[in-house]
Amino acid sequence: MKNHLSLKFYQQIARAYRQPYLFLAGILLILSVPKATAHNITVHPDTVTCYNNTDVKFYVTVDANGIGYGGSVAIQLPPNWGKPQDTCYSILNGCQNPVSVRCTTNNSVTFKIIPDDWTHPLYGIYTNEVHICRFIVNSIATLVAGDVIEIDFGNQGPGNQGGGGYAFTPSRLAGIEHFYFQFQHDSLSAASVVDSMQVLQKPQALYRITALAKSNPDINATFELKVVAYDKLNNPVPYTGTIHFANFDGTMVLPLDYTFVQSDGGVHSFYLSITDFALHRIKITDLAGNYCFSNPIIVDTSGLKVFWGDLHTHSQYSHHGLSYPIDVFNYGKNISFLDYLAFTEHSYIPDSQYRAGIAIANQFNSNGNFVTLNGYEWSTAFLGHQCAYFNSSNPPAII
Repeated sequence: MKNHLSLKFYQQIARAYRQPYLFLAGILLILSVPKATAHNITVHPDTVTCYNNTDVKFYVTVDANGIGYGGSVAIQLPPNWGKPQDTCYSILNGCQNPVSVRCTTNNSVTFKIIPDDWTHPLYGIYTNEVHICRFIVNSIATLVAGDVIEIDFGNQGPGNQGGGGYAFTPSRLAGIEHFYFQFQHDSLSAASVVDSMQVLQKPQALYRITALAKSNPDINATFELKVVAYDKLNNPVPYTGTIHFANFDGTMVLPLDYTFVQSDGGVHSFYLSITDFALHRIKITDLAGNYCFSNPIIVDTSGLKVFWGDLHTHSQYSHHGLSYPIDVFNYGKNISFLDYLAFTEHSYIPDSQYRAGIAIANQFNSNGNFVTLNGYEWSTAFLGHQCAYFNSSNPPAII
């Protein structure tokens, strides 16, 4: 195959960031392609890093073959990089486009954007959770040798909500994902071989430590305290610091100092007990001077307990959140240490996704430990939005 395009990837620092409550966002990305490839595009350099999820840019340099009228560039995102809620176009127009494109060397070249063309995946099976963007040259001016196409993944639209907006969310575990690319010289030419770019996901540096426990344990009974090390955007980081526990109210049995190891993934549980009826807050300090206080903890004397949870959540199923339901429930149970969590996708999602989410919620349910609720957010033009909940592992269909 002829080598007709060269891609150059450069580090970009994000314009903005946000901290979504239950969803991972904004990890360190290392984008790379092995040198020994037999494909018809070459990636330079081998690795690029970017530290936020709202501005990932890369560049395509056109070779001697050019890209004429009707020619195109197509990009398939990793399946769990959910598309933004608002980007280039209004939601009302049905165009939620997570990628923008322009020719930096010839402003006369324009593109027709076909966002989220998931009906024709470049790689893998047909699924409405695969997000693909195609950019078709639709101007008299065309791309010639040496022209540079800038492709920007993130929130580009002037109408985005909350400034930087959403861009993608990585998997709940650091690992390898892939971008897939395909190019076409003109509307009559055969498409190129699909090529891929490897994405190695890692969190950012340590930003804060948190400590969470059940609010009302029984006296002299062992209960769990979970310590989590986060980066700036609430991803657990592979922290290796040594922490010390202190208690300033009453008496309780505290854990010994602990040094985190890589396999902890920044999350470790400790077990302690309270021997009095005072209100306790535990202070955790590490050798670098980072510290935090736990939530207030007091022995239950009334039979009434405080429970923490979230009754309104979305994943990318609703296009108002990121990642999959399994990531929502994993984060709520194992990272945020909630007592309950509700599955409330929008009422417009397909029944297949509704049932898939319910199955995940049921899987995570553990009576007395982590309770999941099944339901949906019912929306109408006249009555607004209301969440419906069902005391059932097999609730009725959405109406």
